[in-house]
Amino acid sequence: MSTFGFTSNEVIGLNVTELPIIPEERTFEANLSRSYAILGEKIKGYETIRKTKDNRTLSIILSSFPLLNEDSTPNGWAVIYKDITDKKEAQELLIKSEKLSIAGELAAGIAHEIRNPITTIKGFLQLLQATGNEKQTYYDIMKSEIDRIELILSELLMLAKPQAVHFAP
Repeated sequence: MSTFGFTSNEVIGLNVTELPIIPEERTFEANLSRSYAILGEKIKGYETIRKTKDNRTLSIILSSFPLLNEDSTPNGWAVIYKDITDKKEAQELLIKSEKLSIAGELAAGIAHEIRNPITTIKGFLQLLQATGNEKQTYYDIMKSEIDRIELILSELLMLAKPQAVHFAP
C-alpha cells in the first residue's frame, strides 16, 4: 500500500470495497474481482484507476487470481497492481505532439492554398497597373480568387470551432 501512501494499519481489517484506494465509482471492480476468484478465474491486465492518500489518481493495471486451499477450492484471492501512470502520461504527450504535428501540416497546406489565389490577384493587379487598361476578364478572375480565399477561410474556421460531443448509450 506504500505506492498509495497508506500504512498497513490503515487498511488491515477493511473489506475490499472499503479500501480508500478504490474510488467510489470503481467499487464494482472489487466485487467483480471477488466473484471471479470465487469461480476460480483469473483477471489479467485490467486497466483502471486508483487513488492515493493525497488524492492523486493513478492509472494501474490490475491482475488477480484465486488463492486455493489443499483441496483446490478458492479460499481467497490476490490482487496485483502495476502503476502505469507515467506510461499513460507519456502516451498522452505523444498523442498531443502528433496532433500538433498534424495541425502544423494542415496550417502549411492552408497557407499554400491561400497563397496561390493571392499571388494570382497580385499578378493581375500589377498587370492592370502596367497597362492602364480596364480588363473585365481580369476583374472576374480576381473576384473568383477572392471568393476562393473566403471559402478556404470559412472551412478553416469551421475546423477551428470546438465540436460538441454528445454521448449516448
